[in-house]
Amino acid sequence: MKSGYRAARTRRGFSIKDAVVVLVIIGVLLAVGFPTFVYIREQARSMQCEGNLRKIGQALDRYKAADPSGTYPIGSGYDLATKSSGVSWWAEIMPHAEGPSPSKWIETPNRGDFSRPTPNENIKWVDGYQPSIMFCPASSLPMFNDPLRHISEANRQLLGDKKPVGIPVPMYSAVAGGAPDLRDNNLTKSTDAPAGRNTQDGPWGILSDSGLFPPNKRVQHAAIVDQKDKTIMVVEQSGYVQDHTVSLEPPDLYDVRSAWPRGAFMGTAGDYKDLKPTQTGINGDGGERCWNLTTVRYGINYFITGKKGIVTDPPLPRPAKEGEEPPPPPPYPPEGYGPGHNHPITSPHPGGATVLMAGGGTKFLNQNIDLIILLRMATRDDKIDVAD
Repeated sequence: MKSGYRAARTRRGFSIKDAVVVLVIIGVLLAVGFPTFVYIREQARSMQCEGNLRKIGQALDRYKAADPSGTYPIGSGYDLATKSSGVSWWAEIMPHAEGPSPSKWIETPNRGDFSRPTPNENIKWVDGYQPSIMFCPASSLPMFNDPLRHISEANRQLLGDKKPVGIPVPMYSAVAGGAPDLRDNNLTKSTDAPAGRNTQDGPWGILSDSGLFPPNKRVQHAAIVDQKDKTIMVVEQSGYVQDHTVSLEPPDLYDVRSAWPRGAFMGTAGDYKDLKPTQTGINGDGGERCWNLTTVRYGINYFITGKKGIVTDPPLPRPAKEGEEPPPPPPYPPEGYGPGHNHPITSPHPGGATVLMAGGGTKFLNQNIDLIILLRMATRDDKIDVAD
């Protein structure tokens, strides 16, 4: 009898009490492990974002090495030959970047702009072009613009039977300089900082050429007189931002990339020369938009609707309430629509953003960094040391 009793005991299944204990243990493990998983995932995405910026830096180095004068590409270019918008620094560095890249642009007016009614043969390779170094893996921003809104009918017809994907809209922007000008506004006691390199505050904000990628100017590497590991070349614009003065739940989210909506290769229609404070912001004098570059004016992840120098699409459509039709898409942008000169540095990474320095390395900047320090880091030659 004893042996039979023991056999019956060994065949007994789980009790409710045992199952509850197992579930509690699983819950504890998930509670402990999930934050660790999220942290590891974020670290991996941050490292990949840093890697993208380093690859951009390597492409810039190869571009500079191939140039007899050792210059960087124009930040946002105007085509003097055709008197039309040129291409951005992205178009100039892609042949020097890793992975597939265009070997030659077809020379045509407005060759970096695919929204105009005139056909642009470059659409055949630009549509759906997807170099990984343009996109932060942590970002939820769209990788391409809307081909029905931002690619003209004439260019869609050039694609034939191919369904258009869109023009890539990068999540990294070159830095034209800092605004306000450090010396013009008595923000520094240094007498070495060159003065008078910013426009006045025009309809699209303030435009500077105190950094490494001004419009229509190629800056020599030798022109960097500040510490190269303290001078910013390229910044993230990879996160949605919300208006800090408006309380909505969920909040309205805005895309404030300097490449939106024309895409990676759009330059400027402004025939800019050396920028100076006598310029008042009228067309050709500080008023034409410059895609794919920014003049640093605001803090990291800073955004208030209507701030000068920031021009955006309407916010993302708010989710429809149960039983309601989804809201219509935002209206087509007006003629001449484009970014302002002062779109902020943005990032989905918690606490700040990653930037590429002139020395080729990257830095993660706290979003609460002092704005004056940020302006100094955006300037190539103020000769003021910035503490770590």
